[in-house]
Amino acid sequence: MAEETTETIISADKKALREAVAKARVAMIEKPSRETMDTFSYASKLLNEFTAPNGNQQEKIFRNMLEVVDYLQGQGWKIHKSKAYGDRKAGRIKPQTDGTFLASDADKYAAYWLDPLSEAEMENVDQNRKLKAEADKQEAQAKWWGLKTEIESGRYVRREEMEEQLAARAAFLKTDFENFFRSHATEMVIIVTGDQAKTPDLLAFGLSAVGDWLDRYAKQGEFTV
Repeated sequence: MAEETTETIISADKKALREAVAKARVAMIEKPSRETMDTFSYASKLLNEFTAPNGNQQEKIFRNMLEVVDYLQGQGWKIHKSKAYGDRKAGRIKPQTDGTFLASDADKYAAYWLDPLSEAEMENVDQNRKLKAEADKQEAQAKWWGLKTEIESGRYVRREEMEEQLAARAAFLKTDFENFFRSHATEMVIIVTGDQAKTPDLLAFGLSAVGDWLDRYAKQGEFTV
C-alpha cells in the first residue's frame, strides 16, 4: 500500500512539473523577459533533475525516434510520430553520433517543445500500453509453447546434445584415420616400393579407404567417444 502511495505521489509531482514547464514556456513566449526566461529555465531544470537517473542507474538510450515517442508519451507528454520526425528534421532534438538518442536530450526537447497530456489523454495512453503489453505477453507465450511442442516432437536438438554428438563424430573419424595408418603402413610401403611413379596407386588406395570411412560415418546411428 505504501509503495502504491509513493508511486501516486511521484506521478503527481511529474504532472505538476510538466504543467509548470508548459506554463513557463507560454509565459516566456508571450512576454519574453529575463524573469520569464529564468522561470522557464528553472522549471525545466527541476523537471530534468526529477526524471534523470540516479547515480546507480544508467541513462536510457533510445535506438530511434519511435522509442523516443513511446518514452515521452509514457512521461506524460503530448507527441505523435509525425511531429517527432518533423522536430528531428528541424534540429529540435539531435541524435548522438551513432544515431541513438539520450533520455536527457528527450526530456529537454519535451520541456521546450511539447505540451503535457491531459488526465484523460494520459489514461488513454496507459490503457493502450497495458493492451500492448498484454498482447506482447500472449504472443511471447504462444511462441514459447509452439517452440516447446516442436522440441518435444523431436524437431529440435538441445545444443549440449549436439555438441556431444559432434565431438563423438570427430573422435570416431580420428580413430578410423589412426587405425588405418597403423594397420596398413606395411601395405602402403609394398604398394609404392619406393617408386614415385606409383603415387597414383597409393592415392587410389587411400581414397578408397576414405570412402569406406565416410560410409561407416553416415550409417552410424549413435556415436560414443
